[in-house]
Amino acid sequence: MEAAILARVSSKEQSESGYSLPAQEKLMKEYCEHRAIKPVLVCLISETASKAKQRTQFNSFLADLVKRGIKVLVVEKTDRLTRSLKDAVRVDEWLEEDDQRELHLVKDGLVLHKNSKSQEKLSWNLRVILAKNYTDNLSEEVRKGRNEKFAQGIYPGPSPFGCLAIDQGRRKVHAIDPTRSMWASQMFQLADEGFSLRQIETKLFDAGLRTKSGKKVSRSNIHRYLTDPFYMGDIDWDGKRGPGIHEPIITQALFDRVQKKLKRPEIARYRSHNHLFRCLIHCGECGGVITWEIHKGTTYGHCNHYRKCSQNAWVKEQEIESQILPSLTCLEITSPRLADWIVRALKESHRDESTYRETSTQELQKELTKVDTRISLLYEDRLDQRITAEMYDLKYKQFTEEKAVLQQKIQSLSEGGESNMALNISFFELSQRAQEFYLSGSTDEKRTLLNNVFSKIELNDRSVKSAYTYLFSVLAKAVDATNSSKVRVEDLSTTPNFELERVGSTKQKTTLSGDLCFVWRDRRDSNSRPPQ
Repeated sequence: MEAAILARVSSKEQSESGYSLPAQEKLMKEYCEHRAIKPVLVCLISETASKAKQRTQFNSFLADLVKRGIKVLVVEKTDRLTRSLKDAVRVDEWLEEDDQRELHLVKDGLVLHKNSKSQEKLSWNLRVILAKNYTDNLSEEVRKGRNEKFAQGIYPGPSPFGCLAIDQGRRKVHAIDPTRSMWASQMFQLADEGFSLRQIETKLFDAGLRTKSGKKVSRSNIHRYLTDPFYMGDIDWDGKRGPGIHEPIITQALFDRVQKKLKRPEIARYRSHNHLFRCLIHCGECGGVITWEIHKGTTYGHCNHYRKCSQNAWVKEQEIESQILPSLTCLEITSPRLADWIVRALKESHRDESTYRETSTQELQKELTKVDTRISLLYEDRLDQRITAEMYDLKYKQFTEEKAVLQQKIQSLSEGGESNMALNISFFELSQRAQEFYLSGSTDEKRTLLNNVFSKIELNDRSVKSAYTYLFSVLAKAVDATNSSKVRVEDLSTTPNFELERVGSTKQKTTLSGDLCFVWRDRRDSNSRPPQ
């Protein structure tokens, strides 16, 4: 008789080891040789696939038996054939359709056919139920383990993009992957700057990010990463969210901003044209957004007339650009010594604040280490059953909340000082090279620069009127005063005793991010004559 051999493994390790499947095949071929059965079909199935795929493979295998007219099916034992009641019913139906069909269960010592005795069928049914019970219990234990991981602040699934799993005592936790975490951070930064998913996909690919097959990371995966709270320190699992013990890659503020932008229709909508001044310029009469159109290769802007308006002029994009560039140039300080002094003054004012932050951060890190030690000892006490489950849950919740508060304080200290210092320095450097950055930047970079420099740009007829944002407006006034003045400025960095200038009866202390109050004092030489 001709027979088919079916071998199946139930774990990924067995499938990759190459041991279990060959062992099953060898056993069943020896069985066929003793029974004078000729194996003409060998099917190897791995249960590492999804349940839907497993069922498709199994039904396809039975259909192939019918098509080829094979009457005998040989398997190692019941749970190698099926652990599902539905598949067991399908096997029974296959046997009932033909008197000559047989099912040989080698290790169970059973040969089933249409006319098998009731005791043989009872043995088959009991073995199927036991096999299903095994899978149900295994599934229950897996869920229990994952729920316990979630309660301890450990993500139960595989390491997300940008992270890797490391051993920590008796458990595995997720840690930042130094080689790939920067890509995850870059995704959020690009989304925060207003780039669409399509643009993020292209930019990351151009920067060197590839999948295992060398392709782009799909937009659907990018969106999944951008909406995963894991990257800002939380865990979202089975419809529940809780704090994680892993180190966050981004801040919660950045994550929240990205979520708001992902909900906007324009971030996901594909645009056929990426106009430079899109959504940046408004009509000076009615306040409506200027619409941009391309005619014969030239981009024109005009009022959309959604409101009552008399403006009918169409202005070329190049004309508007030529009127905006002087507003960027007038931010530059012509004196290199003055520009250098401002940068050094900013750094000097930041020194005391930096020392305070470092000291406070060190103290908070010590407290954080103590809390981590308590959590670790608490976990060991629970494993050794020195405390009850109720006490463990109560203390774990308490320690986790303390840890979250400490982490938030450390993060606030880190962001508050360094980000403000970097913002002040970057703001000044941007102001001095605004025109250079604009001329060398891409369309998106130009739009971002204009958004940062100008709070309002209006088009009235063919004339452009712009208003700086607060910081740039203050700087523009100071620059105008120093560049146009004939007054010489003292080199304050070489003055041994530097005192703040008195204005009225109060000493004025200012920062770049506050109200500027520059008072330039004239330094006369010994031959100068007093004014008449």
